[in-house]
Amino acid sequence: MVSILRRVRSRDLLSVLGGLAVFVGLWLTRRYGGYLLFHSLVEIFSIVVAFGIFTIFWNGRRFLDNGCFLFLGIAYLFVGGIDLLHALAYEGMDVFGQHGSNLATQLWIVARYVESLSILAAPLFVHRRINPYALLAAYAAVVGWLLASLFHWETFPDCFVGELTTFKVASEYLICLILVVALVLFYRRRGELDARVYRLLVASVVVTVAAELVFTSYQAVTDNWNMAGHFLKLISFYLIYVAFVEVGMTNPYAVLFRNLKESEESLRRSEARFRGTFENAAVGIAHVDLEGRWLLVNQRLCEIVGYRREELLGKTLQDLTHPEDRPAHDEQFDALARGRINGYSREQRCLDRQGRTVWVNLTMTLQRDSSGRPRYSIAAVQDITPLKDAEHELTAINETLEQRVAERTSLAERQAAQLRVLASELTLAEQRERRRLAQTLHDHLQQLLVTAKLKLGMLRRRASDEAREPPLAELGELLDRAIDASRSLTVELSPPILYDAGLAPALEWLGRQMHKEHGLPVEVDADPHAEPDSDDWRVLIFQAVRELLFNVVKHAQADSARVEMSRTQEGEIRVTVSDPGVGFDPSRVEAGGGSGEASDVGFGLFSVRERLALLGGRLEIDAMPGRGARVSIFGPPPQPREPGGRAPAARPAAGPAAVETRVGPVASDARSAAPGPASLAPIRVILADDHELLREGLVSLLRDQPDMEVVGEASDGEAVVDLALKTRPDVVVMDVSMPHLSGIEATRRITATDPGIQVIGLSMHEQADMAGAMRRAGAAAYLPKDGPVEDLIAAIRNAPARPR
Repeated sequence: MVSILRRVRSRDLLSVLGGLAVFVGLWLTRRYGGYLLFHSLVEIFSIVVAFGIFTIFWNGRRFLDNGCFLFLGIAYLFVGGIDLLHALAYEGMDVFGQHGSNLATQLWIVARYVESLSILAAPLFVHRRINPYALLAAYAAVVGWLLASLFHWETFPDCFVGELTTFKVASEYLICLILVVALVLFYRRRGELDARVYRLLVASVVVTVAAELVFTSYQAVTDNWNMAGHFLKLISFYLIYVAFVEVGMTNPYAVLFRNLKESEESLRRSEARFRGTFENAAVGIAHVDLEGRWLLVNQRLCEIVGYRREELLGKTLQDLTHPEDRPAHDEQFDALARGRINGYSREQRCLDRQGRTVWVNLTMTLQRDSSGRPRYSIAAVQDITPLKDAEHELTAINETLEQRVAERTSLAERQAAQLRVLASELTLAEQRERRRLAQTLHDHLQQLLVTAKLKLGMLRRRASDEAREPPLAELGELLDRAIDASRSLTVELSPPILYDAGLAPALEWLGRQMHKEHGLPVEVDADPHAEPDSDDWRVLIFQAVRELLFNVVKHAQADSARVEMSRTQEGEIRVTVSDPGVGFDPSRVEAGGGSGEASDVGFGLFSVRERLALLGGRLEIDAMPGRGARVSIFGPPPQPREPGGRAPAARPAAGPAAVETRVGPVASDARSAAPGPASLAPIRVILADDHELLREGLVSLLRDQPDMEVVGEASDGEAVVDLALKTRPDVVVMDVSMPHLSGIEATRRITATDPGIQVIGLSMHEQADMAGAMRRAGAAAYLPKDGPVEDLIAAIRNAPARPR
């Protein structure tokens, strides 16, 4: 250690003493030999160093793995050439004629620009390979252009005209700035350079900056400031010499082959890591030649097959393969060895040293040489015997479970089918029971109440005692309230209009009810030709639409809704309920609702969809949060109908049809022959109603009218059509709800056959619900049964008379 310190100290001492001797010699040369000799010696040293740097890096370019050094070597070739021209152009040399000091100063600035910009760009090529000939040509072009601007075009700015020009001083400062930026770039790449080379290079740049600053102060090209600047340049080039020439020759790994040395060390470390990974891997790894012989195996592979390393190296991959798996494996290995595939992976059986079966996952990867020809393969072997044993056990368990699941699934499907059938029957039974109760209220209780009101009206008309009027009026109000309550209950249970008029009028009634009860305007556009031919479908669609409208009221936050009924091109019945409200997520329907208040929407739609599916229909939803909703119900196409109307709704018969014809004082066939004006003949009336008490009440009412004659009575729709066509009455008072044939259809047939017969509809329905249907069928008027008897009498009298 002491000897090393002594060698370092003696070397540094010699360097210092040598430097002092050179400084003293150059100073003496300046003093006794003249400034021109001093300048020439300094420039010659700089030129020799520059050419030496180029020579070293150019001749070693094939071995350089650091483009930075080759870039600087080529740059210093041209820097040295320009410095040579600078020395020859110096005042007193007279090589280029009488140019004074301006030409030499211009060449100095050109050389410094080329040097500083090259040092700035050099760090960018630390890890890049460069084309030396292209770079040499680029430098030759740039330097040639600069020299042409000096010697040929003479366009380069003046640098010394009696004194330093502004351009020359500004250029020196700009060169200093460029060199400072270069120092920053080298600092960022310091870890990629040899430490000593980096320090010497930085020192050289710093001295160069100092020299350029000194060169901004001289007044004459031979004064002391100029001399001081050349001394600093000498030191700068000496440091470059030590960094690139001396260090490059004595320690080439520090400059020429630094990255190569680091690559060798990295390669040794990588090899050590590879061997550690290879030997300690959790799977078996081996190198296999193209014949299948083991070339290199790790310890884990030996443990898997139970062989020692020496024993295994004497065998082949095929020797360890189970005989039953050998053909398939040999086919794949042959394709790999021939280079047709780059690798394969397979599960197969191997035989260990004891002849036992070992399941392995074998992965083979082909390795090729630089020309692409197969060399050897790498095998990765993973012992999967425990996994295979567990897989066989799991397979047996799965087979048992699958059988049990299939049995349970079959049972669950049967039970689900039974539940669906039961649910369907329950739904239809509920609707039938609702209708039965509604019919009981409508056909019996309401008719009795109406008959009682009719009798009360007749009694009030005949009573002359004014004292009895208040109790009778109060009794009439009570009957009205009872009729209203009974009608409301009937509508809630099962709207009679659905069976008496059909689905289209029922949907219009439902729209009015939603507006009346919940303040929701509902626009209804229902095509009567799309009428279902099944009561089950009418009820189901009506209930579904009502539930969808309730959802709009409760959840949609919409100010309106629309109901459309039509028939598709395929003949299906389509009823659509849409609203411009807040919308919802249709996925809730698939989930059956979810939870919370919003789940009511999903569960309601889910219920509607299930009920439709039970009868062969379907539900389509087009909705999105914030965009409103559109829900479409699809049912089977309606059956063909008879011309002129829809198929009549099934209605329990009230017993055999009773037809009673009463002949008054003037027979029907003699009225036209009776003498006197036609106005004296009574109005001939037929009463059609399936409730005997109500008919009796109406007969009693009309008998009290001197201008009216009841010529017949009927209790079902078919009977009233036959009776009307036989007796040709003036007026038929027609109940809307009757067995066998509805009052609407009976009206349509009567008016179609004899337009002179005037039909007055009479029903327990509210006028707004049934009047339109009756008028469309041909009725001249429509009256509710619980209305004032005076309205009925007036309607009969106001009906247009038949020609007599």
